[in-house]
Amino acid sequence: MAKRTGPVHVVTTTREHKGKTYHSYLLCRSYREGSHVRKETVGNLSHLPLPIIDLIRRALREETLIPVDQFEVVRSVAHGDVHAVLTTIDRLGWNACCPRAAVRRRRW
Repeated sequence: MAKRTGPVHVVTTTREHKGKTYHSYLLCRSYREGSHVRKETVGNLSHLPLPIIDLIRRALREETLIPVDQFEVVRSVAHGDVHAVLTTIDRLGWNACCPRAAVRRRRW
């Protein structure tokens, strides 16, 4: 039977040993095998600071971490279109017709 993957989430496990409490944070994926729900550990997050683990947990829940209205677009440059045109000009050899000696150009 094919494995159908489900959502990725952060699992917190707590255990006590000799009076001390230990926490571990695992990045897990749940999936179904027939009628059983199984869990697969993708990674161990225990070495990360707690604020980072909280950010990962919130991002996986698709929460907005920073409100978009707090940003202001100062300048927007459509570099993909310009790069495509300049690459086409280079490939066609039109540089000989229209030299751009005065214009600095970054090598891609």
